[in-house]
Amino acid sequence: MKKSFTLIELIVVIAIIAILAAIIAPNAFRAIEKAKITKTIADLKAIKTAIGAMYADTGKFPSGCIAFTVNDPEVNLDTAQAGLVSEPPVGIFTGATGGTCEWTQANVNSWDGPYLESGQVKDVWHSAYHYDPDYYYCINGYLSPAGDGPITNCGDAPVAQTCLEVCGGAFNCGFPVIQSFGPDKSGYGCDDIIVKMTLN
Repeated sequence: MKKSFTLIELIVVIAIIAILAAIIAPNAFRAIEKAKITKTIADLKAIKTAIGAMYADTGKFPSGCIAFTVNDPEVNLDTAQAGLVSEPPVGIFTGATGGTCEWTQANVNSWDGPYLESGQVKDVWHSAYHYDPDYYYCINGYLSPAGDGPITNCGDAPVAQTCLEVCGGAFNCGFPVIQSFGPDKSGYGCDDIIVKMTLN
């Protein structure tokens, strides 16, 4: 006579599997999100290197901007104006905030790209990476990282004091960054991921 499982034994086994799944699933989802952030930071660092190479050839940052100037136009890095994926157009680029930069014919003649493949200028959430020449360290009550990574301390009370310390006594201080707008695809929020632009 064949021995078979009773209904109670099956229910117990299913319950054990459900409990294990409930324990493992949140950790798996956290690991997936952490991997996406890690990949985004690695992408941003590769873009930083590509911008450095473009600067060495042309003397310009994305949009034809002079390195480390503020109030320049922000630009999505998948556009021709950025100059990373395709040769930039000659001309003046005016941003939404009124700043202007220019790709001269001499800059374009020195361009030796592409510096990135087209697939390298979009994040894992399928949004274009973004260059902001004067990203404000402290804005809207949240604190962006001093170095590279996701924004931290969203909504924390000590943010104002930290901002004052980082910005040398001023509440806001701007510096150039390459950024991903994160999972919500909306800029300047708590899920943004940034890498500070330097030439080293």
